[in-house]
Amino acid sequence: MLVKLTKGQMAQAHQCASARGLIMRAAQIANQQVDKTRSEADVELLGMKAELAVSAVFGIAHQPMAIGVDIGADLFLGDVGVDVKSTFHQNGQMLFRSPDHFKADVCVLATATDDADVINVVGWLSRREFLTVARPSPNRKFTGIAVPQGQLRSLGTLWEGITERRLKNDR
Repeated sequence: MLVKLTKGQMAQAHQCASARGLIMRAAQIANQQVDKTRSEADVELLGMKAELAVSAVFGIAHQPMAIGVDIGADLFLGDVGVDVKSTFHQNGQMLFRSPDHFKADVCVLATATDDADVINVVGWLSRREFLTVARPSPNRKFTGIAVPQGQLRSLGTLWEGITERRLKNDR
């Protein structure tokens, strides 16, 4: 699903990416970027745009300026933690360094597009599903596990599951 970010969202993405970069450097936390040909600033910006795009798809308020390192979830759909993974490669895969690095309930993959203000929110998997289908990454520059886009579930199924869960809990 292609998501065109507003001028306000783009400004927020730039501000948040810059602040996150400063916080990470001050805390001496290494960026786990896979593509070493990109600057840390570009990687942070893409990640921030991806988070804003996913939050827009699901119509949730996102607080990207929360201080500190997240607990494995970048945002929450109700009580479901979502790790948003982003890649500059339009056919990129959902990647984790190890099973232990997938801490959220679900992961959503988003990719950059040729337009700086458009993010493609590709699909999702639960942690259990990811660990079932993941294979060693074919990327020689990345040691970890991966799932190709063709094996991801549609965003509609995540929305449906979240809605059913919310309605069940509201009873």
